[in-house]
Amino acid sequence: MDDHAEEDFNRSERAQATGFMGQSSEISWMQRLQREADQGSTQQHDDHFNGPDGLHAVPESDINDVYKDTSTTSASYHLDDLGVSISEAVEPYAIPPRETADKLFNAYLVSVHPSFPIIGKAVFTSQYNLFYDQPSAMPGHKWLAILNMIFAIAAKYSLLIQAGGGVDDRDHLIYFTRAKALSMNGDAFFSHPDLQRVQVEGLVAFYFLATGQINRSWKFSGISVRSAFALGLNLRSGTADTSDISKEIRYRVWWSLYTLEHLLSTMTGRPASIDDGVCTAPFPIPFEEENFHDENVSQLLNLHSFRDRRVRSTISRLSNISTRTSTSLPASSTSGPAANHDQAQEQVETDWLRTITPNASLYFLYFVDLTSIMQEVIRSLYTARAIHTAWVDTEHLIARLSSKTEAWRSRLPEAYDVTIRKGSATFQRQRLNLAFLYYSTKITLTRPCLCRLDRQAAHTRKLKKFTHDTAALCVSSACHMLDLIPDEPDAIGLSNMAPWWCVLHYLMQSTTVLLLELTFRARHMPDDAKTISNAMKKAIRWLHHMSQENSASHRAWMLCDGFVRRLATDIGLDVSDLPMHPRQQNPTVIQTPTMTTTSYPEPNATPWEVPHQNHLEPLASSFFVPVPYGEVMHPAICTDYDEYLLYTTATEETTNYFTPTFPDMDQT
Repeated sequence: MDDHAEEDFNRSERAQATGFMGQSSEISWMQRLQREADQGSTQQHDDHFNGPDGLHAVPESDINDVYKDTSTTSASYHLDDLGVSISEAVEPYAIPPRETADKLFNAYLVSVHPSFPIIGKAVFTSQYNLFYDQPSAMPGHKWLAILNMIFAIAAKYSLLIQAGGGVDDRDHLIYFTRAKALSMNGDAFFSHPDLQRVQVEGLVAFYFLATGQINRSWKFSGISVRSAFALGLNLRSGTADTSDISKEIRYRVWWSLYTLEHLLSTMTGRPASIDDGVCTAPFPIPFEEENFHDENVSQLLNLHSFRDRRVRSTISRLSNISTRTSTSLPASSTSGPAANHDQAQEQVETDWLRTITPNASLYFLYFVDLTSIMQEVIRSLYTARAIHTAWVDTEHLIARLSSKTEAWRSRLPEAYDVTIRKGSATFQRQRLNLAFLYYSTKITLTRPCLCRLDRQAAHTRKLKKFTHDTAALCVSSACHMLDLIPDEPDAIGLSNMAPWWCVLHYLMQSTTVLLLELTFRARHMPDDAKTISNAMKKAIRWLHHMSQENSASHRAWMLCDGFVRRLATDIGLDVSDLPMHPRQQNPTVIQTPTMTTTSYPEPNATPWEVPHQNHLEPLASSFFVPVPYGEVMHPAICTDYDEYLLYTTATEETTNYFTPTFPDMDQT
C-alpha cells in the first residue's frame, strides 16, 4: 500500500495547526493505539491477517472504518493551536537590566548552547558585554533579535525550573515579540539571507520547539536551512577571505541546524530538508572556542586533510569497523605489511578521540554523529520509498543500522557512556542528552517490528524470530529510556539536567511503545509483563507531575491516561495507583488547570546526582528599560564571525563610525 494522507489537513484551523504527522512520529503511534482500542481485542481477528511480527493484523477495510473515528489532532499533545502573540504593545528596543540579562544569557549558555551552538560563544559574549558596558554602543536590528531570542528561550527555561517566585509566564513571549518586530516584520522578512538572519530563524525554530509549537518549529527550521543553503553553509569553505576560526563557527551554525531539522523530522514524520549527500561541511572539531588558538587545535582548523582524517573519517570508521565485524566481512581485501601498516594507522586514528578531555564540543561531535544515524534510520524505514522495500531487505537494514548504532555507543568516552547509571556529575547533562537520543534511535529503528499494521510478510520461522526479537528490543529500549530518570517525579530536576526542549517527545516515544506492547498483552516479553506495566505507570506519573506547569505535558498525560484506563479493563490492569483522571475535562484542553499533585516513588527511587541549579530570577515588566530611538550603535556588534573587531575610544568611534540615525549595521 502506498503512503498517503487519510485526512484533509485543510479542513479546520485545528487540523492546519497540527498538520500531517508521518509514521516516525509518536503522534502517529498514538493514533494507532486509538485505533487498536476502538477495534477491541486482538483476539477478534483471523490468523491469516498476520504482520511481520506474527501478531494478528486488522483487515484494511476495518482500518479505514476505524480511522473515521480518529484524527491526528485527537492524538496530538502539541500546542500549535495556541497563539504566539500578546495583546499589549511591546517596545522592540527595550532591554532587561544587566542583572536579569546576565542570568538569562548564562542560563542559555549552560542549558542550550552545548547542544545548539548556533552563535559563536566567545565573540557573541564579547559583543554582549560591550552592549551593556557601553550604553552608547547600539547594535543592528538582527543582532538585537538574536539577543531577544536567546532571552526568550532562557525565559521559557526559567519557567520550567521555577527559578524564583513570581516568574511571569508571558516573559518569553515578550522577548519573542521583540525579536519578531526587529527582524520578521515588514520588508525585513523578505530580505535576502545573511548569517545573522540564519541565526535568528534557527533560534525561532528552537524557541517554537521549546514551547511545544512543533508545526511552527518545523516550518521555521526549513526556512533557516534554506537560508543556510543560500549562503553555502552546508559546504566546506575554501575561501582565503574568511579566517579559520570564522569558518569553524559557521560549520557549527550549520550542524546546529542539521540536528534541529532532523529532530523535527523525526517528531513530525515529515521529510527533512537536508540529505547527507548535500553536506560537505566538516564535522565540528572536538575542542572549545577558547582553545582555538592552541597549536594542535590550530592545525586541525588550518589543514583540511588532517582535520578530515582525524574527525570525519574517524567517526565514520568507528561505525564501519563494527558493521564489518557484525556481518563477518573481511576488514581488508589485501594482506601483508602494507595492509598491517594501514590497520595500525587506522587504530591510531580510531583511538584519537579517546585521548581528548571531555568537553562540550566533543559532546556535540558525538551528538551530530548520532543524529546522522537517526537520519539514516528515518530515510531507510519511514519514507514513502521505504514502504516498497521487501521485508527481508528491511530486516537487513535494521540489522545494519543497529550495528552502526551500537558502534557509536561502544566508542563513547567513559564520561559520556550512556549505559552508566551514575557517572560524573560534571557531564551528566551532556550524557543524558546523548542517552535520550541513543534510546530514541533504537526505538525508532526497531518500532516497525512492534506494530502489527505497518507491513505484512511471509510466515517463516526465521522472519518471525527476527521480528519478535527486534520488537522485544524496542520495548526494552523504551524501558531503558525511562530508567534514565528517577522513579520519583521531579520536573525541575528533569528540566535542569535533560534536554528540556524535547524531553516530552522522548517520554511520549517510550510511553507509546509500552502501551503498544501492553495492547499486545506483552507477547514479545511475557516474562517482563510486570516490569513493562510498572515502567508505563512510572511514565504516566511523570507526565501527570509535569502537567502541573506545562500545557503540552498536560495534554500528553490526558491522552495516555485516557488510553490506559480504556486498556485496563481489557487486559486486567490495575490502575488504582495512578493519579485520578479529571473526567470532566477534555483531553485537548488548552489551559493547564491548577491541580494538587501526589508523588508516587518506587522503593528504589534515585534522585538526581547534582543539585538543582536555578540560574534565573523572576522577571517583571518594570525591569524592561527602553532604549531611546536617538541612540547610535556600535559597528563592532555584529555576528558575521569574520574577526574580532577592535573597540577603540568613544571619541574615535564617534568620529569614524557613528551616524545621527538608528541604521542597520549588521555587516561591517
